[in-house]
Amino acid sequence: MTLRDMIKRVARAVFPRSVRNWLRAPSGSFTWILQALSYTFGRTNVIEPRTGWRIKCHPTFASTMELHHLHDPLQIAELNQFIVECKPEMIFIDCGAHFGLFSLAALHFGGPQATVVAIEPSPMAIKKLRQQAALNKVTDRLEIIEACVGRTSGSHSFVPAGVNSSGYFVGKTGENQSSELVKARCVTIDEIVQSMPKPPTHIKIDVEGMEDDVLFGGNHFFKSNTNVMIFLELHNDVIRSQNENPARVLERLVQWGFELLNDMGQPSEIKVLVNKPVTRLLARKMPI
Repeated sequence: MTLRDMIKRVARAVFPRSVRNWLRAPSGSFTWILQALSYTFGRTNVIEPRTGWRIKCHPTFASTMELHHLHDPLQIAELNQFIVECKPEMIFIDCGAHFGLFSLAALHFGGPQATVVAIEPSPMAIKKLRQQAALNKVTDRLEIIEACVGRTSGSHSFVPAGVNSSGYFVGKTGENQSSELVKARCVTIDEIVQSMPKPPTHIKIDVEGMEDDVLFGGNHFFKSNTNVMIFLELHNDVIRSQNENPARVLERLVQWGFELLNDMGQPSEIKVLVNKPVTRLLARKMPI
């Protein structure tokens, strides 16, 4: 056993998961506290992720947006591809919505008749989602569901990650003790679609390795619907760490008649798409 492993084992025995999340990144924890305090005293930010699209937001949303979607080329390309595919009156299901950036994009670029169902298991992220909806006056078009999306209805266990969980959960591994886990309600795509007045036209799936479960839980809808676009963030390395094959996720889509496009909008082969730690792609039904 290495010294690092010994330190991790002692830390797990002494500190609960929530405390360890704060201690892992002291500067990030301090920044998080300052941002929360500033929002409490009335401070908000206004950011412009793309020309003409302005978002009023919590300071934490602004810093997260800047970190991931203004400086990371891959995530910039992902958001750009999504925006290009936004259509008037679109109906969007956001699986793994986090703080709601893609939900807000759909409501802006899809026009005043666009609607969104944002699904997210983390209570922290749900709080931020509701704040963003209120600040941007879209609560009437943004339905928020506190749940994960998976294979079957019921519940699922997760591990809170990051400062104050940073608004996201990750899947459990063999290293995680039961005391570290939290349970979240689980819903399926088929269940959500059945409750909607009209079927979705766009679905984003960003679920940290549960991609195949989400697709399986939408088996009926995905096989029968010919108009939906799927924006998929495929966590190849996470899936492989679970002794699963990420290619199976894409094979399922191909079997259902979907064409797979890379983040440049070009057709791509499965063996290429799974040859990265994370792949962002668009799947759409091929014309019959």
